[in-house]
Amino acid sequence: MRAFVTGATKGIGLAITRALLQEGHTVFAVGRDLSGLSVLAGEGFPGNLLPWQEDLLTADPEILIREAAEAMGGIDILINNAGRSLSKPLEETTAKEWDRVMHLNAKVPFLLCREAIPYLRQPDRGFIINIASVVATKGYERQAAYTASKHALLGFSKSLAKELQPDGIRVHVISPGGVATDMVTRMRPDIDTDELIAPEEIADIVLFLIRQRGNAAIDEIQVRRESKTPFA
Repeated sequence: MRAFVTGATKGIGLAITRALLQEGHTVFAVGRDLSGLSVLAGEGFPGNLLPWQEDLLTADPEILIREAAEAMGGIDILINNAGRSLSKPLEETTAKEWDRVMHLNAKVPFLLCREAIPYLRQPDRGFIINIASVVATKGYERQAAYTASKHALLGFSKSLAKELQPDGIRVHVISPGGVATDMVTRMRPDIDTDELIAPEEIADIVLFLIRQRGNAAIDEIQVRRESKTPFA
């Protein structure tokens, strides 16, 4: 299949890109710094890697999706992974900071989904996977902007899933807790890094979702750190 992945050059996005390539899929990998993808160059994957350098805060989603579709001959999977965090008391959060977080975490997925839908409508099943966060259902102090953006992404995904169900396009949300990425360690330096979820574990969930082609459908997968209280 042909996958479009944002934030593909590090962390969760890089792990997803690697996993998809290992399975033989073609990946249009979007990121600001393509050097992160250099680690994949010599690994001899059966899939086809198409790197694309872009700052999604200033990108034209219509052009980006069109370029990807032309390069891959279509799009089967859209994975909105790119995100921006902010750890700051609300009183100190500027309107510009709020807008940047909301733009990348909520507006960009909306725009990319809108432009990708015509390509995802096909005889075979299309997939949209939005990487949210545990904060999409929980509010954390000093994370008002980030929490609001992930609440928005989850709500948007719920509505979109119902809209696209008649077209056979499945919309999934993965909401992980702390993952071993630069963003999480920056946001939560108090967490023992040995307890963090590996990015590869999230990538495994992505593969699981796109393999589901029967009558069983999964809307959201919430993933906690093993050390956290179950069902809390």
